[in-house]
Amino acid sequence: MKIQISILMILVTAFLFGQNQSQTTTSFAGASTNINGLQANQEGTLINIQGTFSKILGLNILEFDDLIFAEASMEGSSLLFDDWKQSATFFASDKKYRINSVNYDIRRKSFIAKMSEDSLFTFDANLFSKAIVGNRTFITHGSNAEPNKVYELIFDGANFQLVKKYSVKIKEGSPNPMLGQMRDKIIQQSSYYVLQNGALEEIRLTKRNVLKILSKEEKDMALDYSRKYQRSFRDEEELQQILNYVSNQS
Repeated sequence: MKIQISILMILVTAFLFGQNQSQTTTSFAGASTNINGLQANQEGTLINIQGTFSKILGLNILEFDDLIFAEASMEGSSLLFDDWKQSATFFASDKKYRINSVNYDIRRKSFIAKMSEDSLFTFDANLFSKAIVGNRTFITHGSNAEPNKVYELIFDGANFQLVKKYSVKIKEGSPNPMLGQMRDKIIQQSSYYVLQNGALEEIRLTKRNVLKILSKEEKDMALDYSRKYQRSFRDEEELQQILNYVSNQS
């Protein structure tokens, strides 16, 4: 198997540069020899420093075939994004790292980066606090009893955050073609949580449930806004608009 995963020079530069800079963004893109622009003489040596750099972002090597073959016989996908065109900025301690060709593997519960046509990196959610992918923000949260998990940040308020967790389930197919679906199917699912004072509590998006977490004044503003602009508390995007309005008025 051809492995093109060396970014030794770039990673060492990022590591050393980050030691002396606060909130400095280091990009992992370079020239154009492979999918992340790595020079030929930079290939094949990341393994040698993986232990060192794992202390920053928790990089682990995953073969692309492992990802593809695991789902080859199924319909659907466990990848959150439809392609690998998005880049992500990871926040680890007081440093930022920008990485190209990123996706989120819902089944493995981790971000992954496609470093070449046959090699991926997975990112340990315990070693970064936030990731920004396009206009979407993801945070990590855990406890002493459980490791960090990745949540998408839907609303970031002064008193609470509304976050979204992704999951997948497998709908088994039937060997009988008369019953329609013959192959197993991957179905992406999501659930919402309120993060407040370090604790997570699952919430169904209903008007009653959302109003429970607001003060009386905030409730009145939320209701007025939803009625005036015909916004639903059950719709994620419209709920964002309601909560952002309330937050801006407070």
